[in-house]
Amino acid sequence: MSQIQVSAKPKPIRRAFAAALPIVIVAPLVSCSIFGDPESKTVAAFARAVSDKNADAAAALTSDPVSARRDLEASFLGAGNSSVSADHSEVEDGSSTFSVRWGLPSGKSATTVGKIDVVDVGGEARVLWSPQVLDDRLEEGGRLLYSDDLAYDTPVVDRRGTKVFDWRTVTLINIAPDASPDLQLLAATLSESVPGITAESIGDGLSTSRAESPDSNHTAIVLREEDLAPIAERLGSIDGIELVEQGRLIPSVRGMRSPALTGLPDHWRRTLEEKAGWTFAVSNPSGVSVIEQERPTFSEPIRTTFDTAIQDAAQQSVDAESKPAAIVAMSARTGGVLAVAQNTAADDMGPIALTGMLPPGSTFKTVTTAAALNEGAVSGDTPVDCPARIQIESRTIPNDGDFELGTVPMHTAFARSCNTTQAKLASGLDPAALHETAAQFGLGVDYVTEGLTTVTGSVPVTESAAEQVEASIGQGRVVASPFGIALMEATVARGGTVPQPMLIEGSPGTANREIQPLSPEVVSALRGMMRETVTSGTATELADIPELEGKTGTAEVGDGPAHGWFAGIRGDVVFCTLIMGADSSAPAVSATGRFLRDADVALHR
Repeated sequence: MSQIQVSAKPKPIRRAFAAALPIVIVAPLVSCSIFGDPESKTVAAFARAVSDKNADAAAALTSDPVSARRDLEASFLGAGNSSVSADHSEVEDGSSTFSVRWGLPSGKSATTVGKIDVVDVGGEARVLWSPQVLDDRLEEGGRLLYSDDLAYDTPVVDRRGTKVFDWRTVTLINIAPDASPDLQLLAATLSESVPGITAESIGDGLSTSRAESPDSNHTAIVLREEDLAPIAERLGSIDGIELVEQGRLIPSVRGMRSPALTGLPDHWRRTLEEKAGWTFAVSNPSGVSVIEQERPTFSEPIRTTFDTAIQDAAQQSVDAESKPAAIVAMSARTGGVLAVAQNTAADDMGPIALTGMLPPGSTFKTVTTAAALNEGAVSGDTPVDCPARIQIESRTIPNDGDFELGTVPMHTAFARSCNTTQAKLASGLDPAALHETAAQFGLGVDYVTEGLTTVTGSVPVTESAAEQVEASIGQGRVVASPFGIALMEATVARGGTVPQPMLIEGSPGTANREIQPLSPEVVSALRGMMRETVTSGTATELADIPELEGKTGTAEVGDGPAHGWFAGIRGDVVFCTLIMGADSSAPAVSATGRFLRDADVALHR
């Protein structure tokens, strides 16, 4: 057995036996006693401490406790949440083979094999410390390392295979906590790649960041490789600025934004983690040596129902509006979300396209008419009155601009958006009729959809005739999101069954209640009325768009300007357009026209 000299003369190990014995027996390390030899006891104690992941206790049994503690803690930490079971061979000539079975976070196991030499330190048997005790491939400064291996190169694609998100190298432009860089110079340099950035905007962000986390770096901006390249050298020369490179999942197309995309990065990571591989390795300063490994099993792109061409058309349309505007488009056949676009004014209010609860105005007449058709109160051809105003209990319902049509077929009253006709019909319905019929369109139903957070709306059971007539024209307590109204249109387009909304292909949403379908007769009548709305009703501006069906809506909001809506069907695409504070449905109709025409061009390009 080798020795480490810690004094001029190494002291032998002494063991005191029972007091009745007249002498003290002195035994060298290589001898045995009825209590076991000191070398074996030390190795066994060391193995127990390692099995307990007790770096302090294990290090105390070594020749170099400081280095041993550091190295053991590094490997315990590097191995993650692994269980440890250490074993050793019989000590012979002061040496033992030391093996450790690691129960890895993946559920699999791996074994490392090292060597223990026992030496005398101050008269005590100690493990001669070296990283190679844990594994004979470890070097000074090395450690054992477990990692989940994710297929980071897996992109998220739209329904046509176009990339929506992918993993790219980006650079963080960081400002250190104690740095005072020239913000004017920084902004001037960045503005070549990021138009619109100013020293003031950087300074505001820096002040907020330092108030919240004074000891942390502040990231002024994150740059793509192509944006960094022309200015990298100049940025690096600015005092107090640090360029930090890292990988990130980012939108594949610069500037693409949508409330529908915000949940995709989390879904992407969850999917990769479910299919992750893993590596357990010896990580040395000179390189990595794999102990055990399983490759990730996921390699296919994550497919969504999104359509970047339709999204681009919707985004351009809402960006042309100064007031908060949103467009939601879905596939009627699949329930897949094709596009969700908001302009900056809408973005400032949150994801209103998906979760905004707003009075839907006359778009809700689709539900009211369906309820009347369900109860047999009218058919599409039934003559109905359309006076300028109507009094129901305490509530006076006017038509827009007090127009009147006299007695006309029901389909004409619908196409011309006659409020008074709808109010009269609703006053004769059961108080629960609008609530139950709305549910047949998916309104008021909650959906759990992978990657997507939505709220469809709320249509309470009415408590009076006056409340019923307000609800009939999408006012009072009736509220809906653009997503909910688009779902309503999808129900009509599908022949009366509500689609399961979906963003991730193969992962349709689930409803919190069973939904009864509409009858084919009700759907047929509604589609005829919606077509007439475009050909000779309130949306004739879009009469040139083939096979378009729709319903306009204007919704009063307190004392402010009314919200404008237009929702409809074009082939398999159903949509809802909202412009808040537009004061009529006309701007929403115009925005829809831009959207549909541009989308048609993009899809047939």
